[in-house]
Amino acid sequence: ITIRTARPGLVIGRKGARIRDIGDQLTRLFGLENPQIDVEAIETPELNAQIMAEAIAFGIRKGQNYRRTAYNIMRRIIRSGARGVEVKISGKSTSQRARTQIFRAGIISKCGTPAIEGVDKGIAEVVMKSGTIGISMKIMPLDYQMPDEIKLKDPELQERLRQHKKTVSLEDEVSDGQVLIDKKSNLVVI
Repeated sequence: ITIRTARPGLVIGRKGARIRDIGDQLTRLFGLENPQIDVEAIETPELNAQIMAEAIAFGIRKGQNYRRTAYNIMRRIIRSGARGVEVKISGKSTSQRARTQIFRAGIISKCGTPAIEGVDKGIAEVVMKSGTIGISMKIMPLDYQMPDEIKLKDPELQERLRQHKKTVSLEDEVSDGQVLIDKKSNLVVI
């Protein structure tokens, strides 16, 4: 069994006490004899939607304003290398009337294969005196290959396009209306 966590020290506990308790519970509940438990640290917890949703829930539970907490977490996520993030907070946050507040930054896919495969989703809830507040988090990492992005694998073609007078660097973003034409091979790159 592998436990992926942002803070492995808390899961292991002092001298391995918590990890032994987890092993004892697995033995008692599921009948596993001597369960092997590995604790793996997540390299960038800011790109894990479940961890960040729980971070917002923890901030709201402590009494922080939900807007401030959401914007701070979103800033951390974008800084750590996300293409886009969406936070949805639903419930009785400030008044007796329940409402849904949505915060967005960057670009996030809503439909199709990129939304299914490329977007990480997480859900957390906070039980307050006024009622339950639900937090839904979606994060789209920067390294996900979108279907409309093109990477040229032919190094010779890349070099010819770099030498072209009207060329835009292949690493730079090409805005609408810019067209690269390779006159030697008559290829058009949009």
